[in-house]
Amino acid sequence: MKKLFPSILVVLFLTWIPVVEAGVAPGPLIAAHRGTTTGAPENTLAAIRWASDFGADFVETDVRITADDRLVLMHDAEVNRTTNGRGRVRELTLGEIRRLDAGGGERVPTLDEAMILLSDRPQRLLLDVKADEPEMTSRLVEVVAAYGFEHRVMVGVRSIHQLEELRSLSPRVKVLAMADKPADVPEFMTYRPDGVRLWARWAQKDPALVRTVREGGAELWITSGELGPSRLRDLFPLTDGFITDNPVELRHFAERERGPVAP
Repeated sequence: MKKLFPSILVVLFLTWIPVVEAGVAPGPLIAAHRGTTTGAPENTLAAIRWASDFGADFVETDVRITADDRLVLMHDAEVNRTTNGRGRVRELTLGEIRRLDAGGGERVPTLDEAMILLSDRPQRLLLDVKADEPEMTSRLVEVVAAYGFEHRVMVGVRSIHQLEELRSLSPRVKVLAMADKPADVPEFMTYRPDGVRLWARWAQKDPALVRTVREGGAELWITSGELGPSRLRDLFPLTDGFITDNPVELRHFAERERGPVAP
């Protein structure tokens, strides 16, 4: 049974969200994870609009490649959880995926559509690339260049091979190393990524990881996971950005912690 997201509920919810101009909010940048997982179906155009209307600095979204080498926004390797269909994304064509309902009548969008939607909005894209294969990287670079988004994306990679491949194809695109485990971070740093994503629990358990990233000159991005804002307080002074399922709550908390701004 798929979740329903009646449009009226989304509208009512948005009426009390404070809109903050993206890119100028003080404190760490905020990336809305999958756009939203509560205000609209995740990784859909509705979710991207939600994040944009809220005023997130980045919209974080997952990218996968179809059987006919088109890039779509989808977290899982299969469409089963988030749509009314079944099957692996890599084994379905774009046409087959577009016929699926991603919740509330939303369709699975292409990366092209996400960039078109944000073309006249200030948000940037944080792309979590879910497949490490040549076709994926080359198609990603083509789409980013076609819409002039080279300076408006940060691409999350999960292997050094993928990092090097992306750098060779598009040196202007910022690369975020998304290590699968803490032990991988030092090796990633030898390839000088623009940023490194750590899970909050990693950073809190092992401050040496934070020092490794900082001393290497990379941006530090924290995925909050299940931790609420109050449990992230110690990371605020150290972090360039948070990837979070709760961007509204996190922004409010950051503003309270900062206190009134001097005129």
